[in-house]
Amino acid sequence: MALPTHNAFKDVGHIVKFNGENYSDYRCEFLSMMEQLGMKTMVDAPEGRVEILPTVVIIVYF
Repeated sequence: MALPTHNAFKDVGHIVKFNGENYSDYRCEFLSMMEQLGMKTMVDAPEGRVEILPTVVIIVYF
């Protein structure tokens, strides 16, 4: 018996594509998503303030 195949990329056909004319809609949705994730200050920092995230250095010895 063959297993049904499912292509996840077909499920995004209903999403409106960005074409430049819908910039304000995309910007609003993007900033809302970043705010929900607690990352809005990374892209929309208050005047004169930029948030710098700590860096992690991983050293691998062979």
